Amino acid sequence: VHKEEIESLKEKVAEDRVRSAELVTKKDEEIAQLNKENGNTRKELEREREDNAAAIERMTNDNASNIKKLLSDIKKVESMLEMEREDNASAVRELKDTLEKERDMSVVA
Repeated sequence: VHKEEIESLKEKVAEDRVRSAELVTKKDEEIAQLNKENGNTRKELEREREDNAAAIERMTNDNASNIKKLLSDIKKVESMLEMEREDNASAVRELKDTLEKERDMSVVA
């Protein structure tokens, strides 16, 4: 009787070992797959980070270029305004001179 029980237990132990080995193999495969997916995700994230950094650098350069152009445009406008001020001041002086001459003429007359 003991021999039969021992043989039965040995068979169960052997079956349990096979099942355990299968489960370990299955879990190892799942872990390997997850690691592979995780590695791919890391690579994708790194690529995305690099793309974002390049885009930020392009935008920064574009912004710097746009700011330089705006500053140049502002200087041109300031220069034009200064010329207009000078023209206006000259026109005002001429009008004053003309008015003084006309006043002097009317006083003489």
